[in-house]
Amino acid sequence: MNDKKWSPSLVERTISCLQNIDSFNPMDGCLHLKCVDGRCGRITVANLMEDHLEIDVKMSNQKVCFGSSNELIEAGWGID
Repeated sequence: MNDKKWSPSLVERTISCLQNIDSFNPMDGCLHLKCVDGRCGRITVANLMEDHLEIDVKMSNQKVCFGSSNELIEAGWGID
């Protein structure tokens, strides 16, 4: 497991965006995320509305799914 973590304020903002779509303005229909390991990705607003936390990792065909906001945070992801 990676020991790197995002700041408490970024974690708080990430959870707020994941749980309240109205808290951000997705001009392209996606919530953009970054990972402590250097990867970047996005979750579509459509998936957020369905409570489906599937990150489409940029620069690869990888999709990463999480069962909860806490799982996503523990895996090192935060809003970008």
